[in-house]
Amino acid sequence: MKKLLLFTLMLVITSATFSQINKGNFIVGGNAGFSSYKSSGADAASFKGTTVTFSPNAGYFIFSKAAAGLRLGLTSFKSNIPGGNSSTTTDFTFSPFVRYYFLEQKNNVHIFADASFNHTSQKTKYSSSSSTNKANGFTIATGPSVFLNPHVALEFTVGYNYSKSKGFDSKVNTFQTGVGFQIHLSKIKSGK
Repeated sequence: MKKLLLFTLMLVITSATFSQINKGNFIVGGNAGFSSYKSSGADAASFKGTTVTFSPNAGYFIFSKAAAGLRLGLTSFKSNIPGGNSSTTTDFTFSPFVRYYFLEQKNNVHIFADASFNHTSQKTKYSSSSSTNKANGFTIATGPSVFLNPHVALEFTVGYNYSKSKGFDSKVNTFQTGVGFQIHLSKIKSGK
C-alpha cells in the first residue's frame, strides 16, 4: 500500500510539473557565493582573504526553448597580508547571454547550454593607492535544470570562462562549476 501511495504521489508531482520555456515567457534568477581562505607556511606568503559573489540575471524566451537576456555580476575580494598590506578588489560584470534548452518542453529535467559575452570593470584599493582595469571575455556553460515546481528550477552548471585584460597583458582561463535558481514566469496576457 505504501509503495502504491508513493508511486501515485510521484506520478501526480511528475504530471503537474512542467517547465515554462515557451516563447514569450520570462526567466529571472541567479546565484550567490562566499569563500574564505588562509595561506601560511615557511615557503609561502601568509595572507587571509574572503570572496563574495552575487550574479542576478533576467531573460526573455524569444523562441520556445531559446532565451536571451542580461546577467550582472558583482564580486568583492578582500585580502590581508601581515605587515599592514591589504587590498580590496571589486569587479562589476555586464554580460548579455543566450540560452538554449535541448529537451522536450514537457520534461521536468532539462539540459541547457548558455553562452555570454562578458565586460568587466575592476577597481582595486590598496593600503596607500588604487588602480582600475577593464577586461572582456566570454563564458560557455552547460548543465541540468531541475524543475522543483512549474516555475522554479534548480540549476547545476559546469563551464569555461576566458578573460583578457585591457590594462595590462593578462589572459585568464577558468574552469567553473556552479549552482543557481531560475524562476520561470508566464507571459503577460493582454485583456482583450
